[in-house]
Amino acid sequence: MADICEVFGVTQQQVMGSRRHEEVAIPRHFYVAMLIRSGYGYSEAGRLMNRDHGTMINSRQRAEDIVETNARKWRKEVAHLRRLGYEL
Repeated sequence: MADICEVFGVTQQQVMGSRRHEEVAIPRHFYVAMLIRSGYGYSEAGRLMNRDHGTMINSRQRAEDIVETNARKWRKEVAHLRRLGYEL
């Protein structure tokens, strides 16, 4: 999580919090996607994030959509995460 927070300029408390503003929600989506990619199940990731598994499914999909569409607004952050070795 530390890498996500550093790249996006947010705190761990913000990522784990309930705010839905884009500047916090997008890093949260990427964190969830990385949890799932690293082997956590949706329910297990949901327990870690204090959310249900359906939210985890949607969150992962949102992160994948950002990467697939090469969303201009988040291009720099995605490139930085890739340089750090994360598969997105």
